[in-house]
Amino acid sequence: MSIFLNDIIYQIYVRDYTEEGTLSALCERLDYIKSLDVSIIQLLPIHPIGKLDKLGTYGSPYSISDYEKINPDFGNISDLKKLIKECHRRGLKLILDVVINHTSKDAKLLKNHPEYYLKKDGKITRKFEAFTDVLDLDYHSEELQKYMIDMLKRYLSLGVDGFRFDVCSLLDKDFLKRALTELKKEKEDVVLIGEAVNSSFIEYVRSINYHCYSNQEMFQCGFDALYHYVSFDPLLKFFETKKIEDLLKYKGALNVENYTICEEGFIIRSIENHDQRRIASLSDVDSFIKSVFSFSLFTRGPGFIYNGEECKNSKRLNFFEKEDIDFTIHDKNYSDFVMKNIRLKRRESNKDLHLSMIVDSNKKTLAIKNLYNDGHYEIGIFNFEEKECRVTVNIDDGEYIDLLTDKHYMIKKHSFTINDPVILVKVN
Repeated sequence: MSIFLNDIIYQIYVRDYTEEGTLSALCERLDYIKSLDVSIIQLLPIHPIGKLDKLGTYGSPYSISDYEKINPDFGNISDLKKLIKECHRRGLKLILDVVINHTSKDAKLLKNHPEYYLKKDGKITRKFEAFTDVLDLDYHSEELQKYMIDMLKRYLSLGVDGFRFDVCSLLDKDFLKRALTELKKEKEDVVLIGEAVNSSFIEYVRSINYHCYSNQEMFQCGFDALYHYVSFDPLLKFFETKKIEDLLKYKGALNVENYTICEEGFIIRSIENHDQRRIASLSDVDSFIKSVFSFSLFTRGPGFIYNGEECKNSKRLNFFEKEDIDFTIHDKNYSDFVMKNIRLKRRESNKDLHLSMIVDSNKKTLAIKNLYNDGHYEIGIFNFEEKECRVTVNIDDGEYIDLLTDKHYMIKKHSFTINDPVILVKVN
């Protein structure tokens, strides 16, 4: 097994993580990262960024000009090798974000191999006009497939532990099966994560006559874990409206997500990341923020934390610019809460988490039951009311202990009062 249910992925943008914005400076922060008890570091793309039609001052890290090199702002291959070595010395895995659906408009690959690119009416193009700084690749080319697989293997040979594939649902299915199979032969325990896309985006892409693949199809290609985006749209809507009907739609989408993936498939609930708002910006009420964060780590699948999330950062980073992350602890109570959730996620027993299922609950609450292979279960109840509420939840009456606070709850007629989220285990 390459990735476990008790793993936590920590996503880092090198430019913003330190004042220097380099791989060498990141090495000096590894003890801090290790202290968070995360297990996998995922770097945003570290390759040179295209200059033609670039966005902002620095351009998007997802507009890559050369897969063979490291962004000179970040360092060089030797710096990457040192980072890998220092991660491994601390028991951390390091994975790279690979962007192989498209390149920048001035990419080395375009200059040397224009035949690798998507064409329309004989001209190189892209599927989506809104992405103005990139051009799309066309994986019907056998030579392109071989080039990309060889490129990924070279990074494995440096000691990289795996990859996160950007917009994997847009990549050619046959290519992905071939690539992931070959990577597993190269490194048996390689970590393979896919950024599956939103259900609304799948519908849109298919409506304009391009392929866009489902979670099930992506798992069949060989991914260990996928982002939760297929169920994400109604949750984003709920964060905007705070209306119970949108939360109910999310519960339905979560059920569909749960029961339409293979049993071995893992879902990463990366609610906060480089593409999304900070969790701390979703509400002025701590109980709401805590509930979103706790839920993001509770369900079956590896956990995910975006750099600075642990410090309750509320400012969304603009990764076209240089914006240093504030790692100051302004709210000790919240930081302690974050670490408590991390420790619960990292328990060895979570490797045996069999199923996360929705439990009926009233008001703006979300109740999840985690079932384990040994027969025991835990109930997470997440309060989105933005105030204390009397929750009625479809679980057995009796005495429970909250694993987050050690507080005891006596539940009668399935009803009790909560403010902050709770993770309950029944007292025998």
